Amino acid sequence: MHLAQPERRRWIAERMEAEPAAVDQQKILERLVRADLFEQVLQARYLGTKRFSLEGNTSLIPMLDAILDTAGGHGAWNPSWR
Repeated sequence: MHLAQPERRRWIAERMEAEPAAVDQQKILERLVRADLFEQVLQARYLGTKRFSLEGNTSLIPMLDAILDTAGGHGAWNPSWR
């Protein structure tokens, strides 16, 4: 809280101390299972091929899902871009 501007300090404090948003655990579990199944398919299809794994990076899946949902809610996607 070493910010000189009190409004910025207050804004950060409000976000840090606010109640966390509700988490849809069923949706997160579904995404993680689908990602794991996709990785298994890639392993079976491209046996011995060098590729990246989700091992240790599974926390990125819910984070990216939340980022994309929020971006879409703010109009980041335009259907005419297709």
